[in-house]
Amino acid sequence: MMDSSPVRPVKHPLDDITNRLPITPDHSPLAHVNGVKRQRLSPGDRPAKPVFAPVDAACNVVGRRRKARVGLEFGRSLGVNEGRFDLSAPLRTAALNYYSTPDWTHHIHAQENENDHSIPFAVSSCNTNSLVAIADETGSVRLLDTDPSRNFREPVLHLQLHNNAIFDLSWSADDALLATASGDQTSAVFDVQRQVCVAGLMGHTATVKQILFNPTNPALLSTCSRDGNIHLWDLRCTAASNGGTAFQKPVNSVLTAHATPQQRASKKKLPPTSITSLAYLPNGNVVSASESNSCLKVWDVRRLHPRTPIITTPAPASQSRPYGITSMNMAPNGQMLYALSRDGALYRYDTSFMVRGPIDAGWRCDGLAVRSYFVKSQISRDGNYVACGSSDNNVVLFPTAGNGSAGVTLKGGHLKEVTSVAFSGVDNTLMSVSDDMVCRLWREGLQGEAGGLRNAEEGARWGWGWST
Repeated sequence: MMDSSPVRPVKHPLDDITNRLPITPDHSPLAHVNGVKRQRLSPGDRPAKPVFAPVDAACNVVGRRRKARVGLEFGRSLGVNEGRFDLSAPLRTAALNYYSTPDWTHHIHAQENENDHSIPFAVSSCNTNSLVAIADETGSVRLLDTDPSRNFREPVLHLQLHNNAIFDLSWSADDALLATASGDQTSAVFDVQRQVCVAGLMGHTATVKQILFNPTNPALLSTCSRDGNIHLWDLRCTAASNGGTAFQKPVNSVLTAHATPQQRASKKKLPPTSITSLAYLPNGNVVSASESNSCLKVWDVRRLHPRTPIITTPAPASQSRPYGITSMNMAPNGQMLYALSRDGALYRYDTSFMVRGPIDAGWRCDGLAVRSYFVKSQISRDGNYVACGSSDNNVVLFPTAGNGSAGVTLKGGHLKEVTSVAFSGVDNTLMSVSDDMVCRLWREGLQGEAGGLRNAEEGARWGWGWST
């Protein structure tokens, strides 16, 4: 048994974890990967402000009926809906261009036997390059390159990291470290370039559901588990030896974070409420969600072992009974939080007014069904789309602009439930994994490929994916 006393470990400088080589070693399998190239415009290269022509005086003599008809036609051309601008219309039009070919697939198989396929549970893309990591039920992780010039079917790297299923992955901001959440009740942090484990995280007593790097501090992580607890970790702290392996203890914990009043009042030991998802607010507070209902809780993790959340959001008014949350995603600008619920709706929360609960009744789509907690969502790097898996074997894209128009369904690409999705770190290329043991790429077509697939006969589009 490990000591659970709330004693803060001694912190040491993050020498071997955050101080990385400026370039990838030549012998590394990641040497060919090119990062994102960002160019800064000089003042002389910046585009000039647009100059608008003056309003023609003849417009003043147009009759009221004429002006109303012209205004309605102009509004429709911009996507105006019921007198309001539908800002999501251009994004939805772009989403309808997504499609997938039979060559943009990768079949997940066990590392020791290529004929033995395994079910993938998590997919996570790098932040600075075109690599994507996929974790499966055998505890292995493979790296694939989504660059169009690379062969997506051949893995760049294949590692056996756990002896049990890996349910979640998280990359550090510089992509030097990859964190895993496993069914063996532990988490780990790996140096991908050196292919070594730099930290083991042990403290949960059930399957770890999610692991998440702090977006502003690469040494801090948070995990949640089916044991009902939230643990926070600091990679700068001294590790303790357990069975010959160096494991770290959590520096802070939120115990029984979403326990119901019945669980707290009962003298018997009832099954804990599983914590299904975590997210960081811009101010550093942690948001948690559970399987019991759609109420989110905000925790001030600066306090040692907080017992009471500073905010508990009300349940969505559109729900007739409690539904759990499967995943949460923070917008890149930190202004909006998205939560996918088991009732098949994607709810939005204003991070400045979390206490008010969801902004609206939730976004829904005919192609979206959430019948298990393995169905996840992810937001694009530019914040324009939220992609969701679906128990109906689809991927659903929701434009984030406007008040939420109907989502776009990507169908035909999978034969079973789509669980995890991720956007590439360099563009809006989308990856999806499914219980059919396939990872598929979805790209935005520029020559009407998706429209041709929508109108094609069923036999002609076998093995392809298209948007509707």
